[in-house]
Amino acid sequence: MDPKREMMKVKVKALGEEANRLLLRQTERERERESVLLVTLVFTPGK
Repeated sequence: MDPKREMMKVKVKALGEEANRLLLRQTERERERESVLLVTLVFTPGK
């Protein structure tokens, strides 16, 4: 087994997990923003 290649595998795996976490956080934020917009639309008087 090539130790350098093993390190690369570990790094790539860690990067992938980090990217997944970032994507999840981003979609959560966008969902929050959408629900805030919906609430604002529903409760805005004078439409």
